[in-house]
Amino acid sequence: MAINFLNTINFNQNELQNVVIDPTGSAPTTTEGAMYYDTTDDIMYYRNASAWVPMDGSGTGVTTFTNANGTFISATTVNTAATGAVTVGTLDLSATGAAGATTFLRGDNTWATPAYVTYTLPTTNGANPDLVLTSSTAVTDIVNLNGVSTTVEVTGSGTDTITFDLVDDVTIVTSLTVNSGAAATRSSFGYQVTIPATPLVSTDAASKGYVDGLVEGGLTFKGTFNASSGIIVSGSETGDYLYNCPGGAGTRVVVTVGDYYVVATAGDFYCDATEPLTIGDSIIGVSAAVADASVIGDWSIIQSDEGVTDFTNANGTFISAGTVNTGATSSVTMGTIDLSASGTPGATNFLRGDNTWAIPTGAVTSVTASAVNDELGLIISPTTGAVVAGIDIKGTTNLGAAPALGDEILLYDLDGDVNKAITVENLMQSATNGAYAVLNTSTTGVTQQSTPPAGTEGWVIAVDTILSATAAIHVACEVIRVSDGHTVYASVERATTNITVNFVGSSIPQGTYAVILNRVA
Repeated sequence: MAINFLNTINFNQNELQNVVIDPTGSAPTTTEGAMYYDTTDDIMYYRNASAWVPMDGSGTGVTTFTNANGTFISATTVNTAATGAVTVGTLDLSATGAAGATTFLRGDNTWATPAYVTYTLPTTNGANPDLVLTSSTAVTDIVNLNGVSTTVEVTGSGTDTITFDLVDDVTIVTSLTVNSGAAATRSSFGYQVTIPATPLVSTDAASKGYVDGLVEGGLTFKGTFNASSGIIVSGSETGDYLYNCPGGAGTRVVVTVGDYYVVATAGDFYCDATEPLTIGDSIIGVSAAVADASVIGDWSIIQSDEGVTDFTNANGTFISAGTVNTGATSSVTMGTIDLSASGTPGATNFLRGDNTWAIPTGAVTSVTASAVNDELGLIISPTTGAVVAGIDIKGTTNLGAAPALGDEILLYDLDGDVNKAITVENLMQSATNGAYAVLNTSTTGVTQQSTPPAGTEGWVIAVDTILSATAAIHVACEVIRVSDGHTVYASVERATTNITVNFVGSSIPQGTYAVILNRVA
């Protein structure tokens, strides 16, 4: 009986020595990549995707070769079912005529020069000239090149020059696109262009007068300034002053309606404490003033944000602040904010509903491990506060002897999902055990296989006798050669309480092999 291997065998690049490839008289039923030796025709075969292929070379390669010449390509050697070393000679075009730099392969398989006609193209002089096409066959065709009086003029010069130009006064009927060639770029006119005074739609160009009229009275951003001194710190007027504060030297700028400045450093506007400015505030000129003459009323102030105008807070039942404010302004503080409970806070007391630190009544204050003999084994640390309990195995007194069969151990019962006690005797009954048995009919529990398959010999092992096992399927079996202890691979079959070990061959001496048995359940 063949040994069943139910997975791939990896030899790890080791040799397979003294092997015989499945000798049989007919092809077996198997899968792609299999091999067998056919004892009928004495040929080795392998299986491809669809059929068995002989491995003697007769089933592969080209058996004969045939070629024929076509209309445009021919070979110097034509073969018909040729075998052995075959050649087709030289393959080339078969056209008649002479191949050269001025000839081409014509559809009738002939090298020929294509027929063509030459032309001369003289022109006439003056406005709107003619282009005269005269062929080598004396046929004349005239192409008229005419301009348009309002846009393009065309002029001929000599017999080979045609000039295209714009007329001096170009009239564009619909639109004119001025572009340098790329959609993202811009082009310009070299001189002034007159356009309508007022555009009609959003895409029309706007005249200077139209634009000046729109921006008249608008805002002009001038720069930023230090509100504490009035000095301008950015823009074209950097270093000049809007005002002098507190009355120092420095040129004060002219103010124009629409002038727009932003505060860079906070301070009092025009040194007036009633008009404080913060960073980000803006001022806009609403009245014009000459140099060194502007006053605070010439400006409109725009606050960047109003912020908090005043602040009020009050203490609650459980939380209080060090400072209570009512409508406070400027720099405001609440002091320290904390719980306001009376009493002393600590690790054992809690905030009670009457805002008092107190120890809750009825609470567990400490935990202690039991000292009763049948309750030993628990460790508590610490005994108060955040108590942690564990099983104290190392700290428990050692038994100092083999346990009695009736002694009990705590375990988790997976089936019942519950903790239970188990006796040492029950635990030993579930433990694995093993045995070594020589395959000899003189060994207790070992008998000769009565009807082995043809060409084989075997022994039957009663695992209930040798291992007290109730099922052979739970017993692992390794077969070894007694003489050297090497593991060998025989057929091992299990049925009820018996394991049958079967070898190919006959007259195998008693005691040649042995088994190592291990009960795993």
